[in-house]
Amino acid sequence: MKKITSLFLTLALMFFCSLANAQTTNNAQRKRHSATNFFMPHIAKEKAEKNNQQIARNKKAIGKNVATYTYVGVNQNNGQVNDTMERYKFTWNSNGIPTKVLSEGVTNGIIPGQNVSYRITFTDFVKVNPVSGSEFDWIVEGADFDAKNAIGQVSIGNKWVDFMKFSKTINAQGQVEEYIESSSNGFEWTVKSKEIYKYNAAGIRTENVEQEWKDNKWVNSYKSTEFLDADGLELGYQDELWDTDSKSWMIEDGSKKIVTKNASNQITAIEQQWFDEQSNDYFSFGKQVYTYNASGAVTQVTDLQNYDGDWYETMRYKNISWKSFDAKNLSGDPIMLGGGKYTKAEAYSFSEFDQDWIITQKYINIFTGNNITESAELYSNGTDWDTIQKSTFSFYPNGDEKETIFWNNNMGTWEINYGYGSNNTYDTDGDLLTSKNLNWDFDENAFVENSMEIYTYTTETTGINENNAKATSLSVYPNPTVNGNITIDLGKATLGAVTIIVYDNAGKIASQNQYSANGSKLTLDFNNLPKGLYHISAIQNQNVQKAHFVIQ
Repeated sequence: MKKITSLFLTLALMFFCSLANAQTTNNAQRKRHSATNFFMPHIAKEKAEKNNQQIARNKKAIGKNVATYTYVGVNQNNGQVNDTMERYKFTWNSNGIPTKVLSEGVTNGIIPGQNVSYRITFTDFVKVNPVSGSEFDWIVEGADFDAKNAIGQVSIGNKWVDFMKFSKTINAQGQVEEYIESSSNGFEWTVKSKEIYKYNAAGIRTENVEQEWKDNKWVNSYKSTEFLDADGLELGYQDELWDTDSKSWMIEDGSKKIVTKNASNQITAIEQQWFDEQSNDYFSFGKQVYTYNASGAVTQVTDLQNYDGDWYETMRYKNISWKSFDAKNLSGDPIMLGGGKYTKAEAYSFSEFDQDWIITQKYINIFTGNNITESAELYSNGTDWDTIQKSTFSFYPNGDEKETIFWNNNMGTWEINYGYGSNNTYDTDGDLLTSKNLNWDFDENAFVENSMEIYTYTTETTGINENNAKATSLSVYPNPTVNGNITIDLGKATLGAVTIIVYDNAGKIASQNQYSANGSKLTLDFNNLPKGLYHISAIQNQNVQKAHFVIQ
């Protein structure tokens, strides 16, 4: 019996360790997600990696928190979406952060025909900076809490056996600085890996170094770096592997953007570079050049390609009409004009026959409010314009995406090429109750459900008068503050009493006072508070405004 149990445990550990290392199989994907790669279960990771799809999530209204989150997948026996694969149970305190989160699941991936249960218990929650990221953001959007410890167990012979645990070091700014993972063979713990993180001044994670415990010391294994400029523009990434022979980092993959700006700080060019393993260096392959009008909006985008060190124009986008423009969104990617939302643009190619730039394509976006509901590409045959491809988008009243469909024009008949969406239900507060994830099925010629997410909620209060209050955002400056003095902007002229509650990083009330407001701004002095991350609520007449600030 001991040998059978030992084999079962070994297989269980192998399976769950494979979940733990799911992100390590692809460094390029792993670098884009939270580094707590084991305790972000495989289904959660799958969901987090869905590109091009907005998944509606709980808004965490004031006085209301997620009680349970359940992921239901396809039952392999009957093909129906009724197989509960994963469930999260939240227990909250009165300060609006969890005291415990229990993740439970069942899998038959260890031994065919046998279901094996596992559970992960997250504890020691503290407040964190949402900008820096939380492991629970994929369940509670904008989560401002994270767990410092967790332990994973697998059910073996009617007993729960420890097999994995982690601990995190979270600094005063609410940022995870270090993550250590350990594994168990059922009898003793062995330190497995460590991850170390760095952040920029805005609190965005820019570096992740992974280390392994070997020969009683930490050994580097992998590093990922995110490049950003001072304005927060993404400039690329770089993945590196540790070379034990040279004891140095070796670049494995990467992409960079070389940004050129004019005297007005406008982006005039973005050059794309990719890492080439053969030359062990970055090479330039594309560039976009931007021309602005007097009001500061882009009027022309010129695409260039690099051939043997020389740049050649390949496309010009002109006559761009913007619905809204923001230069921070310029991407440098072809077709993706960036800079905001445009209603139309024209593409010109150089004609050797005419020795001139000839219009060949048109791009048209149709808006309903601020959402694009249809996007079309038109091509010219020299005489007429034909719409060859289009995409249609539908939304729920709250702005959550409902259906996205990509169409091809087959000799005058529009045919669906691909589609996805979600069938959502909401409660009276507008919070998500169920979300059925859909994919287009060509055999059925309809959207087919492939999974479902279910939320339930608590009604626990989160502080004085906040349980019935309507929440909006609050402006705080300077942020960070070096002396504890801040000004809050309530957004509109206010007269009367305003209750100000400040929570520390552990969710405890650090300050609570009532102030007399006569205008839209209040100057507050918290120089008696130690350095760290704080969360502030301004409450008046059942309205609450929230923000976070840092004392340095």
